Amino acid sequence: MLSQVNILPLYGIDFCSSSQFSRILHFLFLFLSFFLSFFLFFLSSFSFSIILRNNIFVCSCFSNLMSLNFSLSLSLYLSIYLSIHPSIHPSIHQPISLSLSLSLYLSIHPSIHPSIYPSTHLSIYLSIYLSIYIYIYIYIYIYIYIIIDEHSYEGRL
Repeated sequence: MLSQVNILPLYGIDFCSSSQFSRILHFLFLFLSFFLSFFLFFLSSFSFSIILRNNIFVCSCFSNLMSLNFSLSLSLYLSIYLSIHPSIHPSIHQPISLSLSLSLYLSIHPSIHPSIYPSTHLSIYLSIYLSIYIYIYIYIYIYIYIIIDEHSYEGRL
């Protein structure tokens, strides 16, 4: 009798509805991945700026690679999040172009990373190439393990 009482809706979270629970989980995943990307980016750039303080060229190349890594990881999380759950953002029909433009913005914009000036074009080309490669890999993975698996599960029913 006591196990059927659900106290959680008093706190505004109804874990019995799967859509609200999945939205909470995916928002938490997005927030944690975003925080982890920021933390790794600032930690690595700070440590290497201390180690390579005298060599300006190596510092700028390394910070450029770090910004590229950060923008690619952020666009990767956004593309996964937007492509798996389009009902949360129904107005976004092209998550690839959105996250690709976001990664380009993060790698181009000089006020975010002021040490990036000489190799901006390299980061543009690398971000385009790596983003397309990552997107192809992710969508193949989503298609094989989610869509085909769901159809084979429905066929067994």
